[in-house]
Amino acid sequence: MSYSFRSTVMLLGIGSCVFWTTPPVHAHLGALPAGIQPFYSDSELVGAATNLGLVAIHEGVPTWYTQFRVHGDIYWYGYAGDERVVVGTSHGMVETVDWGCSWRAVESEVPAVPVPAMLFDSVGERPVIVGTAEEEGSNYLYEAEDGTSAWQRDDETEVSGAYVGLVRAVGSDAQAALSQGEAGSRIHWRSGPGEVWSSRLVTVAEPRVMLLAVSSDVSHVYLAAFEGEVIETPSEVSEDAAPTLSYDGTSRVYRLATGQGDDMVVHTMSDALIDSGVMDSAGGLWMTDSADDLHHVVATAQSSMEPEIGHCIRNPGGQGLVACGQRPQEYSFFTQLADGSWEGFLLFDSIIGELCPDKEPEEPGDESTDEPTDETEASDTSGDDTDGTSESSDDGVSIGKDDMLGEEDEGTTEGSDTNLPDADITAETSGCQQTAGVSVLVLMLSMISRLRRRRY
Repeated sequence: MSYSFRSTVMLLGIGSCVFWTTPPVHAHLGALPAGIQPFYSDSELVGAATNLGLVAIHEGVPTWYTQFRVHGDIYWYGYAGDERVVVGTSHGMVETVDWGCSWRAVESEVPAVPVPAMLFDSVGERPVIVGTAEEEGSNYLYEAEDGTSAWQRDDETEVSGAYVGLVRAVGSDAQAALSQGEAGSRIHWRSGPGEVWSSRLVTVAEPRVMLLAVSSDVSHVYLAAFEGEVIETPSEVSEDAAPTLSYDGTSRVYRLATGQGDDMVVHTMSDALIDSGVMDSAGGLWMTDSADDLHHVVATAQSSMEPEIGHCIRNPGGQGLVACGQRPQEYSFFTQLADGSWEGFLLFDSIIGELCPDKEPEEPGDESTDEPTDETEASDTSGDDTDGTSESSDDGVSIGKDDMLGEEDEGTTEGSDTNLPDADITAETSGCQQTAGVSVLVLMLSMISRLRRRRY
């Protein structure tokens, strides 16, 4: 059954709203669908986060629900089981149990403040540690054994700065964190759960620092640092579109000793920003940059580069290395095989569009259960790593389900559009309007000749 042309146009309008407000970390993606984070449960792919929202896999069919609302800046996505997705935002942690159709605050000890740092469990499936980044006051790490709402604060992890990164060594319980404050950046590490965290100040001079990896024996922590100028060029597509970012400067990758030993630079690149990084089980460091090039640095500091493999790199435990795909590539993600080649999974063309199911009003006269609350400030979504410094606009207008169906509906929900902030770059987004610009729709329609419901 095909969607009507008007429904397609309105659906693309919503897509453009997410596209155009996607900020710095993924700003170089442009107006193209892209994978952000695959979700696994017992090693089985159950869904994914994309720059268009969440995708659920129901009976083998990837399904994207066209209505999703979360206010604020989105830092990370985590799957917590039973079709529950937890999201770290600038207003705290929120969750959805219907793949983005509705959102609510996670009721836990974690306060409603920015939560930019998150660590998955040892198999790379569920979030088990998060770090906060409240501007004024102390911040802490919070732990949950299985990614549930039973988050406990670790009082020994108090810092006056902000937690902006968490990583785990593959095949090991070793963990590391990065905090930033007025005194500079500090790395934290421990050999496993229940152990005491140790820390030291970071000696790198660059102002923009990102945590990449920790060695399995916690002897070294790897950071990426950029020194230079970030150049923003206004979009030629729409005044509401995110600017094109380019970089004039140098990115360096540091290997920092947690005990005795010297700090050293293991990799350098010019005019590019490192935006994701992981370590494999052999101790090799994998990174992606703002030009979507994939870099591999081994222990001897020898490096290689593979262009256009993916715009981000993950290592979800037992799944091995996973690169994030984007159009015009066919797949949302790629996994590395034993021979070093890459195999795609989750075809973009296999993802179907479905409308969110209708829900009973919570109170008489209430037409929607998705209204924003003071705790979650729910509205549109998108999503990765940050330091909690980004700002969001509160001028946007959400497009509801009736609008996508092409029905006349005077009621709209006030709210701000989501911004996915960069690790070190402050970004603002302006609100998406209910009707997308003609040039935007022409561009979108030229990329997608038809949008239809598939039958299997």
